[in-house]
Amino acid sequence: MGRIIFLIMATAVFFTSFADNGSAASINLEHQGHDNHIEHYLPADAPEAYYDSDEMIIIIETEGFASYYTVEVLSMENTHSVIYTHINGCGDTIDVSSLCEGCYKLVITSEYNNVYIGYFNID
Repeated sequence: MGRIIFLIMATAVFFTSFADNGSAASINLEHQGHDNHIEHYLPADAPEAYYDSDEMIIIIETEGFASYYTVEVLSMENTHSVIYTHINGCGDTIDVSSLCEGCYKLVITSEYNNVYIGYFNID
């Protein structure tokens, strides 16, 4: 059990070092819930995402509450899916260097069907 906690903490530190990079901009992710309550709490599996324009990658940080996430990047120009992949529950990076300049929609879905949507631009 101690090794699992250590691995999760080491992964979090590793990905946090990417987020502290001056070129990594936070992608504001909104949870797409059907919640009628006044209070709004994010689910435990809520990820964080960053776009690093120097490395041309998206950094996705998670806390390990889900074992996997589906990640889709859609072009806002024509709403076509340009990247579709799965990442593990410890987070990952996604190479976006093949994408053209423009605005993109990032859709991250946890194994529990919690959907998080954000937008980023490639200049």
